[in-house]
Amino acid sequence: MFLKRGLMEVFCKLLPSPAEGNPPDFFRGDDESGDPIHFDPDPGKRILAHTFKVNIDPFIGRLGVFRIHQGTVSKDSQLCIGDARRPFRVSHLLKLQGGETREIDAGVPGDICAVAKVDDIEFKSVLHDAQDDSEIHPRSIQLPTPMQGVALKAKSRGQEQKLSDALSKLRAEDPSLVIEHNHAQNQTIMRAVGDLHLRFLLEGLSERFNVEVETSPPKIAYLETIQACLLYTSPSPRDATLSRMPSS
Repeated sequence: MFLKRGLMEVFCKLLPSPAEGNPPDFFRGDDESGDPIHFDPDPGKRILAHTFKVNIDPFIGRLGVFRIHQGTVSKDSQLCIGDARRPFRVSHLLKLQGGETREIDAGVPGDICAVAKVDDIEFKSVLHDAQDDSEIHPRSIQLPTPMQGVALKAKSRGQEQKLSDALSKLRAEDPSLVIEHNHAQNQTIMRAVGDLHLRFLLEGLSERFNVEVETSPPKIAYLETIQACLLYTSPSPRDATLSRMPSS
């Protein structure tokens, strides 16, 4: 206990204040050409927070992890997601501690909190409590481009819907993951950043969601190339009549 107290005193005296740090960029408008937003880490002002991670917990459900930049988020707070007009009520405000969660009464600027079972919350969602802040969004993050893909097929018949639900949950957690369906080859393709990323996702399908899949290289639809174009002119009514007349 003494070591913890002494360490916290060192942090308070020597480490920089969060109020002196470089705040993330927020803009008001459709894109980054809009007006930049300045906010203060003041717990007394209106709420501004942004979601930087989404977890799908097998017991809790969809868990949106966010950082509070301004205002105080407490139980029963009414928060809006982005430009949504209908707010949701924070029934349980959670604090993450490793793999565990504990319920807290309130969170202030600088705190990392989470809310559960809010289906509309996504990666980069902005949380606020004022309708005037509905157009605020953070700076876009340049995500890595997926470089490797694999075609997936459920091993057991009847598990196609279960596989689709599991892929949707993985996509919600990982914004760099791309799921696409090749209609020409009737294949579901999962694209990831690299081989390690791909193996991690395949293990998650098996261990977390109990979905066994068969993998194969994605098929390529070979299409014919148009070499030349011919201009077709429809015959006139007189030419069509002459072509049907018997020759003498």
